[in-house]
Amino acid sequence: MDCKKCMVLMIKISMIAVVMGDNSKNEGLQKQVIIVGGGIAGLAAARKLQNTGQYAVNVLEARRERYGGRIFTDRSSFKLARGMEVDLGTNWLNSMVKDNPLAKIVSDGELEVKSAGSVQLHFPEKGQVYTGDDANKIFTEFYKITLQAMKKAADSGKDLDLKKAIQSVLRDEETVADKTLLSSVLESHYTMSLSGHSTQLFDPKKEFGWDTGVIDGFDQIVDILVGGQRKESTLSVELRKPVRQIEVNKTRNKVLVRTRDLKQYEADAVVVALPLGVLKTETVIFDPPLPKGWKKTIESIGIGFSNKLVLQFNKVFWPEDIGIFTLVTSNQDDMGMLQTWVNLHRYVNKPLLMGMLHDQAAVRFENMTDNEIKENAINILTKLFGEEKMKDITITIVTKSKWISDNKVLGTTSYPKVGILPEMFDSLTKPVCPYIYFAGEYTSLEHMNTAHGAYMSGIRAADQIISNYCAKEPLKGKKVETSKEKTKKEKKSEKKKENQNGDKLKDEL
Repeated sequence: MDCKKCMVLMIKISMIAVVMGDNSKNEGLQKQVIIVGGGIAGLAAARKLQNTGQYAVNVLEARRERYGGRIFTDRSSFKLARGMEVDLGTNWLNSMVKDNPLAKIVSDGELEVKSAGSVQLHFPEKGQVYTGDDANKIFTEFYKITLQAMKKAADSGKDLDLKKAIQSVLRDEETVADKTLLSSVLESHYTMSLSGHSTQLFDPKKEFGWDTGVIDGFDQIVDILVGGQRKESTLSVELRKPVRQIEVNKTRNKVLVRTRDLKQYEADAVVVALPLGVLKTETVIFDPPLPKGWKKTIESIGIGFSNKLVLQFNKVFWPEDIGIFTLVTSNQDDMGMLQTWVNLHRYVNKPLLMGMLHDQAAVRFENMTDNEIKENAINILTKLFGEEKMKDITITIVTKSKWISDNKVLGTTSYPKVGILPEMFDSLTKPVCPYIYFAGEYTSLEHMNTAHGAYMSGIRAADQIISNYCAKEPLKGKKVETSKEKTKKEKKSEKKKENQNGDKLKDEL
């Protein structure tokens, strides 16, 4: 039996322990750690801590049927799915990131990968198609325009809306490529088109290099984290455990985590690895409340919307050697609505295309019926490839994501809004000592909105616990008070004030 088959068997056996929440291997360990959230950030923290042998780690995941967060390989959609064709969440590795930790997991797990391939831009309004070097020249010019917009913001000394800054350069400066073409490239980009994105904190390097697909499916990465490799023990992941309260109990010198099924967990530390959208709803109560700086930073991070659509056709009608097709249009109704398609046939040898949606188009998409989706997709693909190519083409299977209305996520893209300062992220990267630590891609300005950033944030939180970070970073004389202690203090203060007022009244009389 080869190594990959051994790993698949090991992971399947591990699933039994995960569903049951098996903690037997954690007995006798000194410190208890609860991870709130079973996405890749939480799982990375759990794996790092458990591998030390010094911590009993338990991951609490709100979903009923799976862990992984926004890594979702929906294998129920297609029979004998290979993986990538049903990746409705994260599905790309960034090869430009030096020492990308996810690339190492993929390599160690012997997972198969393949490059995205070339990009083809279709500009039907001008009857033009750009492929290869011609497409690269357009993207290169757009990259330079983005750098000009960033310089313009820096020279002004003000933070500007990135989209508006780029539009300003497009309007005022001479360009080699058609301005409508370049403007549409902006609108088709899910990050740069976000309203209110900070220009000063935009890193264009992060937006390029997403060129490697994991053919076996991104869920294999989180399965490896949970199931373990070599002699690693399986993580304890409890499903159906939405957390409602995290309380610092000074009497016990513990942190108490309470779930909505009225169960309570006691730990020496907790890693909060919840999605940004969930934190913004404040459905999880912190007692005492988290510092004002933490809340202000959370409010200053924007949330963008995106979705994916996978369609199976009766046959392949598109160029099989092209990796990605993008529709260039000046029609506002088409902006963000399936402008970009990934040729999944290159990966799994099936007549499949994956369409991308973002911003308000992604919101509207979630309310569309399958018939409306099919009609919309056929219209857009006809603009891309022409009526002749679309003759006798039928859609046989539709599968799609719904990340915006998913109350376990409530959005997909995090970004720094205009006005946020880099130092504000200290409140997310540093723990609220001595018990509460944070993980999630949004906690890292450098790697925000990336799967490897989420993973690295989990490692950071684990390292802070392992290194006893809070013992080295004292609270500077500030006492952390619970809500009960605050109430007692307020009552005592009110009583003292009443006595002082009484004494003052006596003096006046």
